[in-house]
Amino acid sequence: MIKLRMIKEDDIREVLSIYRPYVTNTPISFEYTVPSYRKFTKRVHKITATYPWIVAEINHQIVGYAYTGRFRERAAFAWDAEFSVYINEDFHGQGIGRRLYMATEEISKLQGIYNIYSLVTSTAKNSIGFHEAMGFERAAELKNCGWKFDHWYGLIYFQKKIGDFEKVPEQTIPIEFIEEKTLAEILEKYSF
Repeated sequence: MIKLRMIKEDDIREVLSIYRPYVTNTPISFEYTVPSYRKFTKRVHKITATYPWIVAEINHQIVGYAYTGRFRERAAFAWDAEFSVYINEDFHGQGIGRRLYMATEEISKLQGIYNIYSLVTSTAKNSIGFHEAMGFERAAELKNCGWKFDHWYGLIYFQKKIGDFEKVPEQTIPIEFIEEKTLAEILEKYSF
């Protein structure tokens, strides 16, 4: 069984080990070097102060994770979030990313998010297919914007509208103000 739950402090090393090959072996992450444990921990803390960071585990082993974060800093972007998902290489194709995304989207709606964006390397066919299958639309493409592994790569901006644009948006809600019971129910719904 795959269980979804919120990240805990003790998970950070394991989550970083899932992220590591995306940095060292692929252009999926535009980072050149794997962040130190300290830097990665600060990243997790900054994101989880406002947004969800969900892990998927099988038999107490973390096999994937997803989170949203602030899309842009300007005030008018407060209703937008950027989605990221990473799955352990040995667990691709098992529907883990799909479940992580569905839980993240449901929580984002509770937070008052209207748009979810995701930036995908233009050569990442599986990631492109995943986002299209999850209902994202291509919003823009930046060609040759990242240099890694002696090659230029582009980025595709994906967008999924999840808010009711007929309404004036209310203030977004940080994750800490959503009831733990509600979060637990959402995570249980998408565990399998």
